[in-house]
Amino acid sequence: MKRITRRRLRRLRRLLLWLFLGGVAAMIFFFSAQTGEESSRVSSGVLKLVSAWLKPCVEFVLGRTVSQGAMQLLIRKLAHFSEYALLGFCLTLLLREYNWRFPRLSAALLGTGYAVTDELHQLLSDGRSASPVDVAIDASGVLMGVLLASLLFGLTHLLLRGRTGRRQRR
Repeated sequence: MKRITRRRLRRLRRLLLWLFLGGVAAMIFFFSAQTGEESSRVSSGVLKLVSAWLKPCVEFVLGRTVSQGAMQLLIRKLAHFSEYALLGFCLTLLLREYNWRFPRLSAALLGTGYAVTDELHQLLSDGRSASPVDVAIDASGVLMGVLLASLLFGLTHLLLRGRTGRRQRR
């Protein structure tokens, strides 16, 4: 059986990161290319399902009832936040893999730049509009993804350092 070298493993890791990042960017692009009517039709089933689960939680936290319209707005904004958190996470992993000089800052700037172009892209879709508030939500999602990737790196570093420290003592 052929042994996998570090070089091949690095190539495979980089390929997978590029594919995952491309998939996330394509998903965001696809959703933005939908007309307002298509977007509403596609997301209506998901909104009903998530709202049924999330609405009681939100009402419990707020201590009052929340309209269905407010829930739909919240869920849509959480979806924006989540997809951009995934983008920020992927960008950070990829830039770090290539030993980029400032991977976190670069990932945050690239992800926010993508959010700006995504909002401009929505202007080209019928029934859609661009919003600076959405850019801010998307940018905060990117920052969350960068933070999660940084935490992952920190935890793995601590775990690996602890493991190698024990080996050296023996």
